[in-house]
Amino acid sequence: MSYPSQPSYTPPYGQPQPPSRSGNLWLGGAAIIIVLIVIMTVTLLIIQRSSGGSTTGDGGTEEPADTAESPAEDTTSPTEDDDGDDDDEGDDDGGPEQAGFYEDTCSDFDLSLLEELYDAQIDPGETHTSASSSGDTGTLICNFYTENFDSASVSVSAVGGADYAVDWLEGDREYWGAEDDYEITDFTEVGDDGYHTVFGDEGYQKRAVTVIAGALYVDTSLWIYPDEHDPSDADEYLRDVCEQALAMFADYM
Repeated sequence: MSYPSQPSYTPPYGQPQPPSRSGNLWLGGAAIIIVLIVIMTVTLLIIQRSSGGSTTGDGGTEEPADTAESPAEDTTSPTEDDDGDDDDEGDDDGGPEQAGFYEDTCSDFDLSLLEELYDAQIDPGETHTSASSSGDTGTLICNFYTENFDSASVSVSAVGGADYAVDWLEGDREYWGAEDDYEITDFTEVGDDGYHTVFGDEGYQKRAVTVIAGALYVDTSLWIYPDEHDPSDADEYLRDVCEQALAMFADYM
């Protein structure tokens, strides 16, 4: 027994079509384009770095670092032909050159009055000096001797403030004034304040002048034989050397 064959069934929308390749081609092309963009970007970065710059995070470029071939910056100081002022030439008004707390400064004192007093030359080989400084403070000590072993000294100190100088002067004046062997009198011919000292008898005598001016403290002294050296001439030298010291160290007042 046989059955009649069934008619073939055709879907209402026709036969199913095989998958389209056009979509795959578009995806493949897009991938290739992205790869090319990445390669070009990396290549541009390499070229940019090799030319001297480097890319920063904000898209700009940093300046290339200096190399040995870069021109050196001109750091030459102005020459004497420049119009700028030269502070090392000293004051133009002819005033005394400002000194510092260096041992060589001792040789800047004019000791002609001292040599006249002693009737002898100062022996540079026997001059003893010391100096120190820190900031706005410092000390210079000069001990002078003649060929006959006469002696005189100059001490200059910057104490960092006028109040300190006043306290130091008052303390010393009170201390030496309490000593029976010391004759202390006020001395105001030079500086802001000071005192004059005489120590010893008529045979051998020390005479000294101590003054302050601003933050400067100056102490000068010498030894004389009153029967050979005029005490008034000795005091004139002391006054003169005090004036010299205050002028030389005026920057520390």
